[in-house]
Amino acid sequence: MSAERRAALRRVLTFALLAVGVLLAHRLDIALLRETADDAIVRQSDQPRLQVSFGRSRLAVRAATVSTDHQQALQALLAEQFAGARIETEFRSGLLLPDTWETISARVLNLIATTTSAQAVVDSQGIRIHGITANVDDYRSRLESLRGVAGDSVEIDSAVTAVGPLPRSQALCARNFATIIERAAAAQPIRFRLSGTELSDAALPLFDRLVEFAHDCRDTRIAVVGYTDATGPEDWNQKVSTARAQAVASELVQRGIEPDRLLVEGRGSQSPLADNDTVQGRTRNRRIEFELR
Repeated sequence: MSAERRAALRRVLTFALLAVGVLLAHRLDIALLRETADDAIVRQSDQPRLQVSFGRSRLAVRAATVSTDHQQALQALLAEQFAGARIETEFRSGLLLPDTWETISARVLNLIATTTSAQAVVDSQGIRIHGITANVDDYRSRLESLRGVAGDSVEIDSAVTAVGPLPRSQALCARNFATIIERAAAAQPIRFRLSGTELSDAALPLFDRLVEFAHDCRDTRIAVVGYTDATGPEDWNQKVSTARAQAVASELVQRGIEPDRLLVEGRGSQSPLADNDTVQGRTRNRRIEFELR
């Protein structure tokens, strides 16, 4: 073999070895990158985290949870505070969580409920909330409540822009009001015992929704109308029905509706919904109805 051919062969072998080396190094780099990324994902997924996205009637919540009871409590809170929104949830349990995690997660969701749109993240770096609110006083009050639970060691970054009440047409307000009342009637209507005015806890979610409605539709007034069954003299029924309506109105005032926006009426045993000759019928007739004025 001539010297020229041997030199050419050496060049080919050298190039081939270099190419193989580059390819092996590239594959090793990719493997290392994948391993690093996988490790990062594992480390991140092992950290307690609550992520919330809210806007345009859509709410997405991804949260680490303490237990099944905690998940159920969050689901109930979301249904109550974000009635009418399309809710998507993704829960993860089995992580080591701080003692205050249940309370903090609930307070953050309560805070987001006062906004028109918002993004929130709770993790080891603190609590970050960004969004828009028309309920400035409610937002500030719930933010202070969150600070009280989180303590000084948790940094809270709140960047929420305050805007005026959003315009709502009368027709839209009327539709929203009708939806609230229809859902309440289907779920748990307000009932009373014979001659009683005591409210049950089952009515509280309806009261919260009515307060939210009143904040949104500020030019409306709500009539609280009480009814009784046909037992007893009608003058007594009139007094009892008025007292029931007043008990409901007082609860709504305590929750934030201005007193001058509520009208209280008692209609005794008028307009029964069912037969007063049966126990079930009399129970249905002892009720509260709401009217938009």
